[in-house]
Amino acid sequence: MTAREMKIKVFSLIEEYYPDQTLLADDQDVQYKINGAINQIQMDLMKYKKIPAKSKKSIKKDSPTLLISSIPNFYQLNTIPNVEYEVVGDYEIKFNIEEDTDVEIYYYKLPELMDLEFQASGSKTAEQVSAEYDESFDLEIATDLQEIMPYGVAADLLKQDMISSYGKYFYERYLEMKNMIDSRKTTSTATVTGGVDI
Repeated sequence: MTAREMKIKVFSLIEEYYPDQTLLADDQDVQYKINGAINQIQMDLMKYKKIPAKSKKSIKKDSPTLLISSIPNFYQLNTIPNVEYEVVGDYEIKFNIEEDTDVEIYYYKLPELMDLEFQASGSKTAEQVSAEYDESFDLEIATDLQEIMPYGVAADLLKQDMISSYGKYFYERYLEMKNMIDSRKTTSTATVTGGVDI
């Protein structure tokens, strides 16, 4: 789902969707806050279904360590197959190798976060630049999490609205939907063959 599609869902929920507007909403406060709210909710939801990633690194035998910060968008280590290693102080990975080795690091990554500000560029206004960005920005979290996300974003946008209780409603709905997340990537099966006829 693109950021534009997410914004359409959120603005439709909070009754702020104006398809003829470049930024899809008429309320400037909502326009300024939504990218930050999307980032915040992505960071919350990605913990329920982590985003898998893989990085290939060359490790030298005379310097068999790798800074964790050198792994792109690193969140958590999954595994490094076919090599002995130890994570030292959540800072680096120390490898037990006898020769230079290429390793494949399987890990979970942080989602790409949306830019918060846009500047006019050439003949395009800041609003046009932002709209084009929204059309090209793909959310990385799982599809089922993307369907929960509009409620969290809507709740965040409306949390200061003291007159109506829409913010509270969307927040409660968001929590309810989060409680139903199935975090499994695969399911296990067992097959029994052979046996004895009775």
